[in-house]
Amino acid sequence: MLRLVLVASCIGMVPVCSRLSGEENQVVFQDDFNRDDAAEVGNQWTSRGNVILQAGALQFEAKEEEFRPRTKRAFPVQKEGKLTVSFVMDWLRKSEGTWSFHMQLGHSEEMPRLLIYDKDLSKGIGVNLIWGGREPVNFEPAGTFGYSSSGEFKPLFVVNDLENKQSVVEDPIVTVEVDLDSGTYAVTFNGKTYPEIPFDNKVPIDTIRFICNGCSKSGFARSAIDDVKIMRAN
Repeated sequence: MLRLVLVASCIGMVPVCSRLSGEENQVVFQDDFNRDDAAEVGNQWTSRGNVILQAGALQFEAKEEEFRPRTKRAFPVQKEGKLTVSFVMDWLRKSEGTWSFHMQLGHSEEMPRLLIYDKDLSKGIGVNLIWGGREPVNFEPAGTFGYSSSGEFKPLFVVNDLENKQSVVEDPIVTVEVDLDSGTYAVTFNGKTYPEIPFDNKVPIDTIRFICNGCSKSGFARSAIDDVKIMRAN
């Protein structure tokens, strides 16, 4: 699994900007998706294509479409200071060739509303993480995880490709430390930190978005996101 954390309560939802007792950080948003299976995600997530709740996770029922399925969730705008974002990226490539899965933090007012017409996955996006194969990751090995900045893809590591057994991590957690003042962030994964990554665009952040692009159902053994958490440093 691959995890990125945003914040939740015992029923999977936490009031925005609530304080966790005994902690210095402030909860901006959290969802653990521990709700009954449903055809819609709920909790104010907005989706296009088949994104469902299943087995206590956010499941993507891919059909090899362009920019679908996808889902996003808004939260109070963050213009300065530092955020910690994390999630479980429970994806596992089986045989997919060309694909990309995007994990993004951006500014809703600048993000295209209809990607089918404005085919720009970077517009209005600050943190722009990508996991994929072939062209979307500049022909790096399948399962390469990296980021986009100023229109260029930069690889960080390879993860969760069944054809590369050494890359499979059973419970991988991705943590993103965002510095809104400097317009940079760091990614921590599997005990290693990749610092000073520049924003794709220096924007305020009020939206988290996940996008499948060219992902087929048969190409993946797993295709889910779980335990999204966003925390703000006081």
